[in-house]
Amino acid sequence: MRVRHYNLGKVEIDNRAVHHYQIAAMMGRVNARNNLGYVDVGNGNYHHAMKHFMIAAKWGFRVSLNNV
Repeated sequence: MRVRHYNLGKVEIDNRAVHHYQIAAMMGRVNARNNLGYVDVGNGNYHHAMKHFMIAAKWGFRVSLNNV
Protein backbone atom coordinates (compact mmCIF):
# COMPACT_ATOMS: atom_id res chain seq x y z
CA MET A 1 0.00 0.00 0.00
CA ARG A 2 1.38 3.38 -0.92
CA VAL A 3 1.09 5.92 1.83
CA ARG A 4 2.02 9.56 1.40
CA HIS A 5 2.61 11.61 4.52
CA TYR A 6 2.20 15.36 4.61
CA ASN A 7 3.57 17.84 7.13
CA LEU A 8 0.11 18.67 8.48
CA GLY A 9 -0.48 15.09 9.57
CA LYS A 10 -2.82 14.19 6.72
CA VAL A 11 -2.24 10.80 5.13
CA GLU A 12 -3.09 10.09 1.51
CA ILE A 13 -3.48 6.46 0.49
CA ASP A 14 -3.17 5.30 -3.09
CA ASN A 15 -6.63 4.64 -4.52
CA ARG A 16 -5.40 1.60 -6.43
CA ALA A 17 -4.35 -0.07 -3.20
CA VAL A 18 -7.76 0.58 -1.65
CA HIS A 19 -9.47 -0.79 -4.75
CA HIS A 20 -7.43 -4.01 -4.57
CA TYR A 21 -8.18 -4.35 -0.85
CA GLN A 22 -11.89 -4.01 -1.62
CA ILE A 23 -11.73 -6.72 -4.27
CA ALA A 24 -9.78 -9.03 -1.96
CA ALA A 25 -12.23 -8.38 0.89
CA MET A 26 -15.16 -9.30 -1.36
CA MET A 27 -13.33 -12.55 -2.15
CA GLY A 28 -13.15 -13.37 1.55
CA ARG A 29 -9.63 -12.26 2.49
CA VAL A 30 -9.82 -11.22 6.13
CA ASN A 31 -6.43 -9.54 6.01
CA ALA A 32 -7.71 -7.18 3.32
CA ARG A 33 -10.84 -6.45 5.36
CA ASN A 34 -8.65 -5.55 8.32
CA ASN A 35 -6.51 -3.29 6.12
CA LEU A 36 -9.64 -1.49 4.89
CA GLY A 37 -10.40 -0.79 8.53
CA TYR A 38 -6.98 0.82 8.93
CA VAL A 39 -7.56 2.90 5.80
CA ASP A 40 -10.83 4.17 7.24
CA VAL A 41 -9.17 4.99 10.57
CA GLY A 42 -6.57 6.99 8.67
CA ASN A 43 -9.34 8.88 6.90
CA GLY A 44 -11.15 9.59 10.18
CA ASN A 45 -14.12 7.36 9.32
CA TYR A 46 -14.15 5.40 12.59
CA HIS A 47 -17.68 4.02 12.30
CA HIS A 48 -16.96 2.45 8.93
CA ALA A 49 -13.60 1.17 10.18
CA MET A 50 -15.36 -0.55 13.08
CA LYS A 51 -17.60 -2.35 10.60
CA HIS A 52 -14.55 -3.70 8.75
CA PHE A 53 -12.89 -4.76 12.00
CA MET A 54 -16.08 -6.46 13.23
CA ILE A 55 -16.50 -8.44 10.01
CA ALA A 56 -12.87 -9.60 10.11
CA ALA A 57 -13.20 -10.46 13.81
CA LYS A 58 -16.29 -12.56 13.10
CA TRP A 59 -14.20 -14.47 10.56
CA GLY A 60 -11.70 -15.22 13.34
CA PHE A 61 -8.97 -12.69 12.55
CA ARG A 62 -7.43 -11.96 15.98
CA VAL A 63 -5.76 -8.69 14.98
CA SER A 64 -9.18 -7.23 14.13
CA LEU A 65 -10.57 -8.54 17.38
CA ASN A 66 -7.87 -6.61 19.24
CA ASN A 67 -8.76 -3.47 17.25
CA VAL A 68 -12.38 -3.69 18.34
